[in-house]
Amino acid sequence: MPLEIKKQTTYFHINNSADIKTIDLGHSLDSYWDIEDNYPYYCLNFLLSGETILEIGDEKFTVLPNQFFLIPPNTPVHYYSKNTVNEVEVYWINFYGKDCEELIAMTNFSKNPVLSLPMRIRASILSNFKEAINLCSHSHIQGIICNQLLSNIIKTLLLNSKLFVESAPRKKLTDFDKIITLINTHLFNPELNATFICNQCYITPEHLSRLFKKNMNLHFSSYVNTERIKKASSLLLDTDYPLVKIAELVGYGDVYYFCKIFKKYRLMTPTEYRKKHAD
Repeated sequence: MPLEIKKQTTYFHINNSADIKTIDLGHSLDSYWDIEDNYPYYCLNFLLSGETILEIGDEKFTVLPNQFFLIPPNTPVHYYSKNTVNEVEVYWINFYGKDCEELIAMTNFSKNPVLSLPMRIRASILSNFKEAINLCSHSHIQGIICNQLLSNIIKTLLLNSKLFVESAPRKKLTDFDKIITLINTHLFNPELNATFICNQCYITPEHLSRLFKKNMNLHFSSYVNTERIKKASSLLLDTDYPLVKIAELVGYGDVYYFCKIFKKYRLMTPTEYRKKHAD
């Protein structure tokens, strides 16, 4: 049975002479979306709601709410709601510029088109999206201000997805905020552990432990489990996914271990939590 298309899109054309040139932006409620292979711009998207399947060429990715995804130019793309009943709500910007390719190459987007960022950064970007759309809808006089907001959105996202730039071989990364960004980027990867973080940042396990103790007064594993359980709690209430799938989505390959960790942090099992907080 074909998907029922239900589309509600708001978009605005932008004139921009900045280093990163924005073409247009918008806010969409769709069942699915196609981009042809002759589209010459980058398309940066922020998924607000609706679990989405993203097909770029021959590759397929799952995009969850509050994640970003970047579509490169001249690439055939198809994305659609994983649940045909639900719509996909997304904010998007099309852009180009001579420095875009180099900048993107220094970010996680060069490895994976789907990206997670900390809540404070997401909130800032979403606020800029809404403000830019509001300005565009009111007056062309606001064009310069709006262009700046759009450039801020793109630069904030790209620069905050950047783990670090090595200006010298094996340079240590000691900025704790960047370490947290790295952890959050790989938070739902079951392979995430302290060794991976230390190797990426060129620090010792002892140094990582000291940083967590100093900045958060907890252990690395406690931070990872806390953040994963937060996401699992949301999925338990916002979806009807079985526990096996939720465990997998938040980075636990073993559902029994997931239930054990969940009970440790929530003082009840996932099933009890879902039942207690049900409408």
